[in-house]
Amino acid sequence: MAYEITVVNEAITIRQNADFSKTYKFADEDGVALELDNCKFKSQIKSHNDISAEVLFTFDSEANDGSVVVDLLTGEVTFAIPKATAVTFTFKEAYYDALVTWADGITQPFREGVAILKKGITTP
Repeated sequence: MAYEITVVNEAITIRQNADFSKTYKFADEDGVALELDNCKFKSQIKSHNDISAEVLFTFDSEANDGSVVVDLLTGEVTFAIPKATAVTFTFKEAYYDALVTWADGITQPFREGVAILKKGITTP
């Protein structure tokens, strides 16, 4: 079942010398977790704000690579990039959006914005 959701424009900051994670809560107005069973989540960071731009990183719940973790109990979806991958990034500013495909097949965006890469100065 698809839900009515609002696309939020939000900048994300990725630290080049650290793991990145961003968690989104899918809940109704009373805070009750939405049904996320059989939903798919995908997001791409791209070099430009254009569908044909170079893909710099893909978060994909179907890849089973840890880039997207869905907690069915809490309704939380976490997007993650390991430090080993973040250190390879060279962009200063890129663009992303994030999509949910509900169990009934309807796909909706829920986040979009600028992805900013911050060079780390402290060695972990």
